[in-house]
Amino acid sequence: METRSSALQMVILLLSSVNSVYPSQELFPSSFYCGDEELYCPKLVANGACLGLYQTPEGVTQFEPQLAIQTVLKCRQSCKEYWDIHQDKVEPTYRNLFHQIGGTNNVIKDYFGFEHNICDPSRHQTFHSRYTLLTSSFNAWTKNMTGAIHKNSAFRPQKAKVPPQIYAIVKGYHDELKENIPVRANCSHRTFDCFEINYTDDEECQIKEITKMTIHHLSVEDRAMIALMLEPELERLTGKNLTPALVSGMRRYLNDSFLPTHIDNT
Repeated sequence: METRSSALQMVILLLSSVNSVYPSQELFPSSFYCGDEELYCPKLVANGACLGLYQTPEGVTQFEPQLAIQTVLKCRQSCKEYWDIHQDKVEPTYRNLFHQIGGTNNVIKDYFGFEHNICDPSRHQTFHSRYTLLTSSFNAWTKNMTGAIHKNSAFRPQKAKVPPQIYAIVKGYHDELKENIPVRANCSHRTFDCFEINYTDDEECQIKEITKMTIHHLSVEDRAMIALMLEPELERLTGKNLTPALVSGMRRYLNDSFLPTHIDNT
């Protein structure tokens, strides 16, 4: 079977969207920076959004934990200023939540005991990845898996032959995305060869390359097909009869990458 070494370099990110009650996801676009502020941040924070509080159109105060996570990530500087002024008056419930989601620190610790600098530009963490990392703190499955982390870490990803049919499917998504998205565009959560353009005046600008990552949402049919193609190879490697399935989830590697799912034999 033909081997495509370049296929081993491709990453399929199967991101799950978390739908919050309020506000909508559109208010919180992707960002590679923790300290950036949107124009609406001061007003949002003034209403207690850093603590998960917001006012309904009827003037009723509501509590939404996901709103606290989103606001702390996107309006971080305003939340720090808000906390410095109001921390002595914050009720215990909201205080505990604020500390759980990282508070004013840029480094947070997950249930596995690993520390994450969610503001380190070298990690290229978008708002979505920071949001997923923080919401995992509320994930019962993650908490229950802490005892298995060391056992699972004993198995390292190993190179394996990738069937050319699977490579062709993934490459097809890759090529289509590359052709349809402009090279120099605003950085979003689904871009290829993303650049940030900083204008110094009307004629000069500085271009900074941010990342070269593709995010593909495979169709149900393609996912099922890949699972069936992988079944014989996985059964050979494991020596077990397996039910074909394609699973997306969090996998930790030595370089602390977060949320990638590689085609490997583990």
